[in-house]
Amino acid sequence: MAPWRRAKKIKDTTIHNAVFAKDINALKHLLTRKSVNVNAVNAKGATALHVAVVLEDLDALRALLAHPDIDPNAQEPNGKTALHLAVSAGSPSAIEALLEHPRTNVNLADRAGRSPL
Repeated sequence: MAPWRRAKKIKDTTIHNAVFAKDINALKHLLTRKSVNVNAVNAKGATALHVAVVLEDLDALRALLAHPDIDPNAQEPNGKTALHLAVSAGSPSAIEALLEHPRTNVNLADRAGRSPL
């Protein structure tokens, strides 16, 4: 589905759309704007960081993690953080990138009481 059509159905932000489209240049441009909410959630409660992990887009993940306002501990409706999703997907590169971020909380439990590690 085209990213702009997806946005109408799921109410993604432009940041989400850039990640879904795997358009790293657009994402990096958007991340320079002061008005951007890098932690915005879509109708499913996912941030662009969650989406980057699910899509295994390491470039987008690193770009998002470099933003000073990123919340690596943002939880989707089931309480899963990007680290939970990376561990579930068995993505060592994403896990490493998330663990390198100084604010990543490795002990944050999801709604089922499970920590990512």
